[in-house]
Amino acid sequence: MNMKTDNRKISALILISIFIVTAAVYFIDPRKYFISIPCALNYFTGLYCPACGGLRATYCLMHFDFIDAFKYNLLIFFFLGGFLYYFIREIIFIIRGSYIPHINKRILIVFLIITIAYGIVRNLPFEPFRHFFALPF
Repeated sequence: MNMKTDNRKISALILISIFIVTAAVYFIDPRKYFISIPCALNYFTGLYCPACGGLRATYCLMHFDFIDAFKYNLLIFFFLGGFLYYFIREIIFIIRGSYIPHINKRILIVFLIITIAYGIVRNLPFEPFRHFFALPF
């Protein structure tokens, strides 16, 4: 076996894992069953990290409940495009054996800045930012 075949197998395993996790999130409502790891930042400080509410938002998004997804974590809409790009990139690699280009580093820096800004803004204790808090379990 050559290196490209091994990489294809790894990509296939990654995609299968993503599919299994996605199916689990689709069928198991995280609002009813506690299936995620608690957020260390929230546990120790009471602040919400940029990902808090992300699993619940993903569940809502998968069931086309866009309003609740927005309430749980606005950032899920922002990162959906990046996730889809990565997913498609891996499928193309498995089929063709070559990757499409990586996301530009400048775009990744913008993603990082937006993520940090969202993490700060969602913890501001006054209006209009209070609605960026993750809804309680």
